[in-house]
Amino acid sequence: MSLRPDGPYTSLTSHDLDAWLLAAQQQCAHLHLKAMDPWISSERYAAFAHMADLLLEAFEEIRVVSAQLREDSDALRCQAEVLCQRSQHLAGPQRRSQKRR
Repeated sequence: MSLRPDGPYTSLTSHDLDAWLLAAQQQCAHLHLKAMDPWISSERYAAFAHMADLLLEAFEEIRVVSAQLREDSDALRCQAEVLCQRSQHLAGPQRRSQKRR
């Protein structure tokens, strides 16, 4: 149930996240049914162990998404700074000509 099948440098879309969440919910429901079965203790143990694994995987996915959002935010911040500097540079001659009038 990996969120990033194409590697660490692909962008995530809301569709990707929705698909991942739906798969996680379906697995959770399946495991919950197994865990609720009162007669099969080995099945119950396996279901809880699998739930623990899914929880760890979810934490990792959240960490990856958080890191990607941080990287995207940093990149956008740098791009905004460059655009501001470029805007100031381009507006500079206009300001000087307006001051002369």
